[in-house]
Amino acid sequence: MKKTLSIIAALSIIISAFSMFSITASAATDNDAYASVGASTTTVHLIDAANKTTDITVTVGSDFVLPEGKDFDNGYFVNKFVDWTVAGKPWTSYAPGKAVKIDGEITFRAFTDKAFYVRTKGTNNGSVTVDKDTATEFETVKVNVKADKGYEVSSVTVIFDSNGSFGRYGEEVLTLDANGDCSFKMQAGGAKIIATFVPCE
Repeated sequence: MKKTLSIIAALSIIISAFSMFSITASAATDNDAYASVGASTTTVHLIDAANKTTDITVTVGSDFVLPEGKDFDNGYFVNKFVDWTVAGKPWTSYAPGKAVKIDGEITFRAFTDKAFYVRTKGTNNGSVTVDKDTATEFETVKVNVKADKGYEVSSVTVIFDSNGSFGRYGEEVLTLDANGDCSFKMQAGGAKIIATFVPCE
């Protein structure tokens, strides 16, 4: 009887030891698998103004510094980069240079504002200059008009554009001050400034 109990006790010890080994081995295998598939890293997706996606692999828990965003010229207007938003959460915004802690896969989309072209019509009797080549809707554009010697400014008009169709949004006659300066509010689509000069009387 005592011999039987001794055999049973020995078997129990062996089974217990085997079980402990199995659990330990399983845990080690899981850890190796975790590291081998890169589960400690994740992907940051950056979608720029041209809807081009760049994928960047980062370590989970690390701080990712958001880069500068690029503008995108589509021919009629420029998508001017403003900041980054989290895809699906447009109410969040992050400026370039902001460090964001990455806890898992995430997509940042460039938030942009449309800037429309400001164009001027050339003339041999004077010059038209503007303080910016593009402007967003309702942004103020400053204009300076100078007549060549022997000429004077007859009129200055801004014609608003819509994707290449000038005049669709009307036009505005601008009034110059004593220095030849004036301004207007940009309308969606763009603007063309035309100045006419006449010989001095």
